[in-house]
Amino acid sequence: MTKADGNSADRWCILRTAGARTLLLAQALNDAGMEAYTPTVLSSHRAPRRRAKVKTLVAGMPTFVFVRSGHVPDLEWLLRPEITSPLPPFAFFRYYGRRVEVRDAEIAKVRRQETAQIERVSGVKARAAAFGVGETIMLTAGSFAGLPGIVRQSDGRHTLVVFGNSLEVQIGTSHLREQTVNALSSKQDDLAHMAR
Repeated sequence: MTKADGNSADRWCILRTAGARTLLLAQALNDAGMEAYTPTVLSSHRAPRRRAKVKTLVAGMPTFVFVRSGHVPDLEWLLRPEITSPLPPFAFFRYYGRRVEVRDAEIAKVRRQETAQIERVSGVKARAAAFGVGETIMLTAGSFAGLPGIVRQSDGRHTLVVFGNSLEVQIGTSHLREQTVNALSSKQDDLAHMAR
């Protein structure tokens, strides 16, 4: 978490609102063309007067909404007393009077946790994230275990990996994620172990 400064390209400011308005504010900001995000969780509960359980998305961090820092001037304008804002009421989250911002990496971590929770509750596995082209990976199981491979292309379904100079193998991305370590981090771990 960082205090606001001049570079806002990879940062998000934090807004606060009433707990019940969290999802409404995030949706209203996105509808207005501002990139906003608030974590959600899939809640499973029994429907009134029914035996069946229903699953609904609820705010995972009630009262908190993250908005790209580039939108701060627009948000400040909407907070002026003479302006009637079409958005649900909100305020900037501040620490010692200064706006607080978070980086993309912190938001990405929250998004991964959100996806994992939704998968656990729903029982439906989300489409796997693609590997980066040129990324060096190493399988931990199967015929190619221990061999470094380079990602030639990847989408959420399949990943084409080149082993050696010419052996190209297409592997299911979700299957690959379960049996892969980053080759560079693996080498660093080996060196650290040898240094002990």
